[in-house]
Amino acid sequence: MPCLALHFADAYDAFSNGEITFLKFLTIAVMFLWIIYLSKEVFFHRPDPTVSLLVKSVTDMTSTVSATTARIEALERRQLELGTQQRADTQEVFREMKDMNASIQQVLREHEHDIAKGNAKPR
Repeated sequence: MPCLALHFADAYDAFSNGEITFLKFLTIAVMFLWIIYLSKEVFFHRPDPTVSLLVKSVTDMTSTVSATTARIEALERRQLELGTQQRADTQEVFREMKDMNASIQQVLREHEHDIAKGNAKPR
């Protein structure tokens, strides 16, 4: 690092006072113009139409994806509800079939009992 400082010192000595003053003026002018440019960009910036279209497209795609995701989640919930309802309905059907079978068996036993007593005719 000291070597680099010596080179700058040598370069500083190579310029005359007028040239150094001019370089200082240029440096200050560039900094002043840079501040003006940044102020213009901050306060008077007009958006680039291509960037605006790109931002709009990405926003639209994001909203479309989020809407599609919400629909998929709703469909998955509904599918789960329907599966649960189907299982419950199937269990109810088998329960009804079991009750009907028990009822038929009871009627058959009663009929056989009546036949054994002689109160009914065989079918």
